[in-house]
Amino acid sequence: MDRLRLVPSCALSLLVHCALLLLAQRLTILATPPDRLGSGGTLLVDLVPAGASRLAEPPPAAPPAPPPPPPAAPRPAPRVHAPSPPRSLPRYIDGVKIATANDVARHAEKERARAAALAPPAPAAPPPPEPPAATTASVPGPPSSGSAGSPTGSPQGQTLPEVVDDKPYRGPFRADTPGYNGRIFGQVSIPSSAAADNFYGRIHMFREDSVYRDYSKKSLFGYSFRQRLGEAATREFETGRVTTPGAYLLVTDLFADGHLSTMSHTVLFAFPRRPPSGGRALYDVVEETNGDFRLRGPGGSFLLFDGRSGGLRDARGFAVDTQGESGTPPRVAYRGLHLRLQAVGANPFLRDRPATVVDAGGQECGLSTSELFSYAGRTESDVFRFKNDADFFSYLRDRCPSLRLPEPAPTLVAKAERKPREKKKSERGDSQGLLPLLFRGLH
Repeated sequence: MDRLRLVPSCALSLLVHCALLLLAQRLTILATPPDRLGSGGTLLVDLVPAGASRLAEPPPAAPPAPPPPPPAAPRPAPRVHAPSPPRSLPRYIDGVKIATANDVARHAEKERARAAALAPPAPAAPPPPEPPAATTASVPGPPSSGSAGSPTGSPQGQTLPEVVDDKPYRGPFRADTPGYNGRIFGQVSIPSSAAADNFYGRIHMFREDSVYRDYSKKSLFGYSFRQRLGEAATREFETGRVTTPGAYLLVTDLFADGHLSTMSHTVLFAFPRRPPSGGRALYDVVEETNGDFRLRGPGGSFLLFDGRSGGLRDARGFAVDTQGESGTPPRVAYRGLHLRLQAVGANPFLRDRPATVVDAGGQECGLSTSELFSYAGRTESDVFRFKNDADFFSYLRDRCPSLRLPEPAPTLVAKAERKPREKKKSERGDSQGLLPLLFRGLH
């Protein structure tokens, strides 16, 4: 009896839920646009006569063409970067010629020609039999391979004259020749007698076309000490023309990138030019007992280098500061009257470069390299014009009157030749000549 009482309430609840479902569906259909509901389930059919063919039907209308896209903005033409011209390699570094592939090929050709000249001549081959006269006259032979009139050219190629340098130096080595044109440097390592791993460099100069090189005092140019400063830079101390009165000290700094634009130089000419004791050259090298090397300079100055690393350990007469930034010349000075040249990425001995004369008190005077060096028509020269201190100091008194000049060093003069012994005067009878003596003998 209790279960039957629940039937009306369940039926009422079911009716309410169905009504709510239908109401929600109605609201959904009303809210939907008509184009999304289709034709309401009605299918439109066109009635066609029975005999009509489907091919007679008119073609369906083409869909409307889509509107053309808006014109795109013109894109700027890509910028074409013109390739930069290749940077030509330098032919000379500090006046020393760099060998090219053509130089190597010419040198090899000279060696082959010299070897061919020394080789014994090959036996001459027997001449070929002459062809009959009729054949020779009717069939012209081909031109010889070396003939200038060959229409196809010479198989050996055209022989061009050898390209030589501008005014090459061909004579024997002279330490006072302007510049380095036509000559090359050669460096040998000199070991220490106290330590097998200690070395310094000795620089020699030769003719460029020299076959044999004599590493003796005749070709000696200077000395070299190189120090590696960590992984970033290198400093080198060199001396040049040590066998002449124009000897100098050259300090070069080269940084890690190795570009020539970062190579810097400082050149010093020290005065008065008094050679170290026991020698005639303004610079020489003596070996220490511990394997180090002492570079002795004018007026008792010296630079002491470590024999193993090449680093500077001590100095007297010179003031040497640590290496500066890239693009700055080495800060080196002489504690007396000196001439200073400085350059970055260039040869300090070029014509018309600035030069500075500094006295012992620090007073400076600006000059030009053209006033101080002999160029002989060239653009570079490391040959000092003034052979002795007296001439140079006289020139400085006119150009730089504010400088304090020391006493000049004595000039080394070659010993005078011995005078021939005077002959004794002959007596009067002996001075009558050959014919009177002959007549006297006949009488």
